[in-house]
Amino acid sequence: MLRPELIFLNLFLNLMAGPQVIQVLPPPQTRVVELRLDGEGVAERCDAPWRFSVDLGPGVLPHRLTAVAMDGEGTQLAESSQLINLGIKSADCRFLPEKSGTMLSLACKSTMNRRIIRTEVLMDGRSVNCTPDASFLLPQDRGIHIVSATVHFDGGEVARAETIVSGENGANIVSALTGLSMRLDASSTELPVDRIRASLRKTGTPLRVRAVEHGEPLVVAVVSREARKRLAMQQVMENATENAIDRARARWWRNRWEAMSVRAEELESGIRRSGRVEPILRQVDPIVDPDSGKGLLPSLFPMTDPIPLSLESLRLLAVAPWKQDRKDIQRISDALVVAGALATAEKSPRTVLLIVDRHDQDESLQKPDQAVTYLDALGVPLVIWTTGGKKGVESPWGSARKVVLGRETTTDAAEDLNRFLNQWRIVWVEGAWLPGEVEIGTAPPSLQESPDAGEVQRPGASEPKPAPN
Repeated sequence: MLRPELIFLNLFLNLMAGPQVIQVLPPPQTRVVELRLDGEGVAERCDAPWRFSVDLGPGVLPHRLTAVAMDGEGTQLAESSQLINLGIKSADCRFLPEKSGTMLSLACKSTMNRRIIRTEVLMDGRSVNCTPDASFLLPQDRGIHIVSATVHFDGGEVARAETIVSGENGANIVSALTGLSMRLDASSTELPVDRIRASLRKTGTPLRVRAVEHGEPLVVAVVSREARKRLAMQQVMENATENAIDRARARWWRNRWEAMSVRAEELESGIRRSGRVEPILRQVDPIVDPDSGKGLLPSLFPMTDPIPLSLESLRLLAVAPWKQDRKDIQRISDALVVAGALATAEKSPRTVLLIVDRHDQDESLQKPDQAVTYLDALGVPLVIWTTGGKKGVESPWGSARKVVLGRETTTDAAEDLNRFLNQWRIVWVEGAWLPGEVEIGTAPPSLQESPDAGEVQRPGASEPKPAPN
């Protein structure tokens, strides 16, 4: 007998805050539907249409929305949950068990109809050979296996899927996996899986940690209008200085310039060093057309395709990759929210980089503290650089980690960012969870079997901010 289903009719493609209309389709015998937000009952209806008004609050935050259908006697018939405000996906993939019961297939889709150029499937960390239609055989045993897929599209998008499967009695998807960010101690290089502890924050219920990986670090940059102008001006002045050095052949300046070039080359080789996946850089532009809409629709904010992160690509942030109009307005906080959602969808170590100037104006719907709270709830660290000198260190979004005033300070900031990225890992935990629902900790090496765990530093306001150079 098939279990009755309860279906959300909303697609939840956009970031949402404030009052929202939620529609569900419950089983025919339903007499009551209760709607819960993060475990708390917020609405109830006893007849069709099964439409609810739910207030998500003034700021965008990740939520778990749950609908429960009951019959006339209060017996639960069906339950369905949806995680909202958790990520923006331009491409997606998922595993589907085939009817034969011996195979899994991989279904992939790109919103821009991009072509798949490479697919990698791993089972228990080992590569799996797939058929042309992206299907593969499961081991016919009673074991539990971790399966992951990484799909690359020709536009640069990357989609990932992870699941836990069992070959017993056919292909069964046992559980979803949730990737959570964790920052290692500065003195650590790696952390074994058996030392990581995960539990539900509210109840303390232990969760099983399946894997930990470095992944493909992603930086999503938001560069303000004034900061971009400053960066471009600095590069023009540096080019003029370099030409003047060539003409004057001043030894001291030449030696200093050559030393900076060597340092830049070392940074590039450090980013691409052997055994590490190359970091990726994307941009979300905070400059938007005021006539295109007022909400948090991600399409309002122009985004670049992924490119390798390097000192050169960071320097290119001084050049706006989109044509801008004088009537366009700046929405920095809103762009940070979109950048956080974009970064979260990639299921890899992620960081949002904000480059801002003290003369910037912001016309966002979200307040600066709401944007920072959203990033913290996602587990996405925010790194701030300023072009406003030491007077611009304090911004509405927090203290700047670095001041970038030229080639030398930009190289120093890039080195710091590279070290910062190298400290982050993704911990894969069984189940489908919001980042804020799970507490991650570590057990000391001598107490690996102990259920007690010390807290691992999480991204957000509590993170120490070094003094700017």
